[in-house]
Amino acid sequence: MSLSAVYLHIPFCSSKCRYCDFNSYAGRNHEIARYMKALVREITERRPEEVFSIYIGGGTPSCVPAALYKDVFGALQFPGSGEITVEINPGSASAKWLCQMKKFGVTRLSMGLQSTHADLLTYLGRQHTYEDFLQTYATARAAGYDSINIDLLYGIPGMTMTQWKDTLKKVSFLKPDHCSIYELTIEKDTPLWHEHASVDENAAADQYRYALAFLEDHGYNRYEVSNFSVPGKECNHNCAYWRRMPYHGYGAGAVSFQGSTRWKNIDDPDEYIRRIDAGVSLSSEQEQLTVHDERIERVFLGLRLTQGIIINSDDVPWVREKLKKHDDEGLVLLDLPRVRLSSKGMLFSNRVFRDLW
Repeated sequence: MSLSAVYLHIPFCSSKCRYCDFNSYAGRNHEIARYMKALVREITERRPEEVFSIYIGGGTPSCVPAALYKDVFGALQFPGSGEITVEINPGSASAKWLCQMKKFGVTRLSMGLQSTHADLLTYLGRQHTYEDFLQTYATARAAGYDSINIDLLYGIPGMTMTQWKDTLKKVSFLKPDHCSIYELTIEKDTPLWHEHASVDENAAADQYRYALAFLEDHGYNRYEVSNFSVPGKECNHNCAYWRRMPYHGYGAGAVSFQGSTRWKNIDDPDEYIRRIDAGVSLSSEQEQLTVHDERIERVFLGLRLTQGIIINSDDVPWVREKLKKHDDEGLVLLDLPRVRLSSKGMLFSNRVFRDLW
């Protein structure tokens, strides 16, 4: 019996952010109740044997009434001793909602703040204010949540270093347990893409360097390229992805991975519900990984972790060939069989990853 991570996708939002290309839909809240019933049916029909973590993402999971999650957790039969994370948007989770979710077993919250500055939040198309965030954060702490992550974006066009420093200072004052910092990417067909927005890579690199030093000075350990936590508060669920552990994805657009096979559910929530009702396959894509595919993926994902990866003996010659240049550049530390990114390599990780293919 193998341990599995579980991902539940909630594709509903009150509005779509201007940079978002995730599988999410605004203005379709009338489908929520039917969707949650379909989600329960999917889980029941292919329930994992043993679950060690659950992650509920979206979309905006906090736009779903807490009562509708009861049957979802019941279907999963989670033992109650592992990590359950739910994403929430500031201003979208009431005290009652947070308390109900805690009773269902939720142990960890991930809050999408992105910035503390009103002009940047407006530019990104976020619907909340910094004050909304402060209220939701305080409410979550009062409800007893002792593991909270805050998502921040750097590389936002027009964001000054002063604004970035101010955001980090305000966030650190609250002492969250975990911070994820992601470089903004301008994805095709998003409103920002249509406006020909672009990220200043030099400014983004400076912002990342500053965040690394600042967060480490304030007691956070970087354990992955974009993730920082106080000791013992790492996200176990995401670590499972980076270590290529099996995971089950449920819901519209959710991805699953078992053995050497990865497959994806149909994206559209209405079509997802229709297929559940009809008892037909939910799969829209399936990928059978070759031995070489698995080798690339294993190294690529393992290198995201600061501890790096222990290379299989059969892969050592290939890894040495692929990464020797980056070892010479000081981006990679080749202490075979262990390989890891240097501090500089963490900053330019995409340059290293591209050469694995």
